[in-house]
Amino acid sequence: MASSVTRGEVRALARLYADERPGGSEAFISDADCNTLINGALKEFYDLLVAARGHEFYETEDTSVTTANGTATYSLPADFYQLLSVDLRWAADRLEPVGALASVADRYRYVSSGVSWGESAPKAFRQRGALIELFPTPTSAVTVVLRYVPVCPELTADSGANGSFDGVNGWERLIALRVACEMRTIAGQPASWLNGMYERERERVEELASQRAASHPATIRDVNPEGSSLDAWWRDLPPP
Repeated sequence: MASSVTRGEVRALARLYADERPGGSEAFISDADCNTLINGALKEFYDLLVAARGHEFYETEDTSVTTANGTATYSLPADFYQLLSVDLRWAADRLEPVGALASVADRYRYVSSGVSWGESAPKAFRQRGALIELFPTPTSAVTVVLRYVPVCPELTADSGANGSFDGVNGWERLIALRVACEMRTIAGQPASWLNGMYERERERVEELASQRAASHPATIRDVNPEGSSLDAWWRDLPPP
């Protein structure tokens, strides 16, 4: 279940931990500066959950890209951060997974071997910055389904749609403690006890984030390291 937490609540909690009360114009660290620290800590927290996976907690899907004849390179979504999977939707009930190109050098094999574009034919993708390139070059239109982790959105208000995030189970304490540590450091005050609280809270989040489906552990996936994506494309096909 989601546990919505506002920027205003995190700021008040951070000031409590840092003994920086009251806030407002009389505070050594202004609300505006505190908000900047909150967004920085929120991104750190976001990366922590992304690294722990937590069943792809922030995963989203994009179907805005449609291949075109003679076009191999397409733009990734504006909020793209980390790619999870690429599929081609040939029909409502026909979704074809596309594997990553093993190396840049392997792209020549899709040209020299005369591989043609088509459903269930060998193909691969390669990320190039904010772009994704498909091999071989598409010759027909098909929807590309991208499942990815978006970038962490910044909080721009104290509440509402642009001013809140999911604290899950009191995990906003981690952000507030991080901000409190930085506030005391900026003020030239000792923060060793706060750092200890932060590290304990971080350990709690790291341990639990990857165990949200505790009875369903991750399984090992055979990625066929001995062969390239072109050699083993047929292994993903259903039996005849």
